[in-house]
Amino acid sequence: EAVIRGAFGPELTAIAPIQIGDRADALNDNLYLKGFFEQAIAAGLARDKPLLHRSWRSGSVLIVDRHAPLSSNLNSLKKAAGGALHGSVPGGMTKPSDEHPNAEQLYWAEAVQLNLQQINGRNWLLLTPEVWIWPKWGRQEAIEFLDRRCGGRFNRSADALLSAWIGLLLPNAGQASSYSFGVFDDTDSAANPKFSVNTRTAYSRR
Repeated sequence: EAVIRGAFGPELTAIAPIQIGDRADALNDNLYLKGFFEQAIAAGLARDKPLLHRSWRSGSVLIVDRHAPLSSNLNSLKKAAGGALHGSVPGGMTKPSDEHPNAEQLYWAEAVQLNLQQINGRNWLLLTPEVWIWPKWGRQEAIEFLDRRCGGRFNRSADALLSAWIGLLLPNAGQASSYSFGVFDDTDSAANPKFSVNTRTAYSRR
């Protein structure tokens, strides 16, 4: 609220809560809310974890922070990824362009994309393990590296990665039926979104 008041200054006449349940139940018709919710969920899940939040393509992404101190919270993810969780792309440099005239070193980090979907009247949070590339405009120059790193991520390997991300983002997953979290420290404000995620993953029968 303070940010909103500061942005609009004296032109702001009022701030009041409204009910958005009908729009929240039809996200495909209210895509601005979909992106808003995804960003809020990502910000809430990243709290107190060595993760960065960025927007990417049609969703939000949580990325292992390569500048954060080593954390035991990342041990399962490190094991599932087969070692390092971030580093420089060997021999990788961006191509100079009019917008970015200087060549820059490419860096990578393990990441997960969050995508909120509504299927058959239920909300689903889809997690897709990814590899993030810095700077963002140099991803095309890292295609060969990405192919080598991600080329074998099928079946057991993919399941291990997904399980590791779930364990990192949803504490006590498998021990409790749901995990509830807020976006900010202020637990009482109407401006602090709250979410509850069922920790049991979706699966299909033969």
